[in-house]
Amino acid sequence: MIEVPDGIELPVALAALHDGTTALGTVEKANLQEGEHVLVTVAAGSLGGWLIPAARSAGARVIATARGERKLERVRELGADTAVDYTDDDWTLQVVDATGGRGVDVVFDGAGGATGGAAFDLVVPGGRFFAYGAASGDFAAIEPAEAEARGITVVGIDEGMSAGDRVRLARQALAATVSGSVRPLIGAAYPLEQADQAHAAIEARSVVGKTVLKL
Repeated sequence: MIEVPDGIELPVALAALHDGTTALGTVEKANLQEGEHVLVTVAAGSLGGWLIPAARSAGARVIATARGERKLERVRELGADTAVDYTDDDWTLQVVDATGGRGVDVVFDGAGGATGGAAFDLVVPGGRFFAYGAASGDFAAIEPAEAEARGITVVGIDEGMSAGDRVRLARQALAATVSGSVRPLIGAAYPLEQADQAHAAIEARSVVGKTVLKL
C-alpha cells in the first residue's frame, strides 16, 4: 500500500501514481547521459509533464513535439529546450536542426503511427526508442531487422518493470509532487456519469494534461 502524502489532492496523486511511475521508470531505463538529445513526441500530455523535467534533470537536451501554440507553450513551460509543431510538414527537419544535424539519441514516443515511425527514423545509430503510447491509434511500426542493423534498442511501455519497481517509482513520483519539482496537470475532471464526455475529450485530444473521472 502507498499512502498519499498530506497536501496532495487525490486526482493529482492519481496522476502521479500512474503517469509518474511510468515516466520515471522509462527515463531510468533510458540511462540518459549529460548532453544527449531527447525527443518527446505529443509532449503536452500528462506523461510529457513528467518526461520533460525528468530528462532535463538527467542533463539531456529536450526537443518536444505538440500540436498548436497552446500545447507548444505548455511544453516550453515544462522545460523543453525546443518545441516543434508535429503538424508542420518539415517537423522532422526542425528536430534534426535542433540537434545540429546529428539526430536524437533517445525518443520517448507517445504518438505511435506515422509520427512515431518518423521519430524512429531520427534516432542515431546506437540510440534508444521507447514506445509508451499510441495517440494516433496504433503503435509505430518498427522493423526489428532495421532496429538491429542500426543498433537501436526498442523498448515497450512498462517493459521489464517489476512490482517492486512500481512501488519504488510511485513513491518517488509522489515525493516529486510534494517537492514541486513536478506539477501534474489535471486538464479536465468529469463525474463518473459523464465518462462518455471524458472519453470524447481524450479522443479529440482537446485536453492539455490528465483527464480524470470523479466518483
